[in-house]
Amino acid sequence: MPNGFNGAGRVSGVATDADFLDIDLNSYLSYFQINRTGPATSRVLVDGGPPTGNGPDSVETALDVEQIVSIAPGTALYVYEVTYDEPTNGNFIDIYNQVVTDNKIDTLNASYGYCESAMPDGYPAALNAVAKQGNALGITFHSASGDSGSHWDGCNGVAVATPVDLPHNVGIGGTTLSVTSDGHETNEVGWGGSGGGVSVLFPVPHYQAHVQNIITTGRNIPDLAFDAEDVVQRARVGIGPQVVI
Repeated sequence: MPNGFNGAGRVSGVATDADFLDIDLNSYLSYFQINRTGPATSRVLVDGGPPTGNGPDSVETALDVEQIVSIAPGTALYVYEVTYDEPTNGNFIDIYNQVVTDNKIDTLNASYGYCESAMPDGYPAALNAVAKQGNALGITFHSASGDSGSHWDGCNGVAVATPVDLPHNVGIGGTTLSVTSDGHETNEVGWGGSGGGVSVLFPVPHYQAHVQNIITTGRNIPDLAFDAEDVVQRARVGIGPQVVI
């Protein structure tokens, strides 16, 4: 962990519409030799929650909890679970309300989204109001900008999604990191699968107003981006193909 920070004393949360198997998380940590020092995972069933065990989105849930606990093995983790509600995940607002009411976690991750202009009328604004209240309590909401490029289910053409479009949410994108076979970084650019763009519902928030090259028609997404794809290049140009991890 950088500078010794490992999440000890902090509380993380995941918003999801499926349960996961504890054995999957334990096997992941064991394989990568990660010593989890934080307390055991707590499940919070919202509106009754989903069926226990594997469900339609359990792979997504498992990936989320594995990533958070591996990055911050000292964190406490609360997994907020609702029933599977495709395509919009409209019941995620109940998770957000529960998170704010509980006021137990420091940060909530949501790796789901649906085309913002195809959401039920008033839903994105209502969700943003809940997130704003959570921000006032010190809760940070963050969500993925997508993994299908600039397209989202429910929209034709270029679009962004809810909840990543919320001004009171941190939008997280992905990058492609190029490294040589001996581990030296050579380049980092936006990942082609990562979503991003401009909201048609929310104006430019104050914290983006003076950012260089900002598009002024709406909230710009994402706010931050991290390595989502590794391209390993041969040490010498022209020797063998690239390997994508």
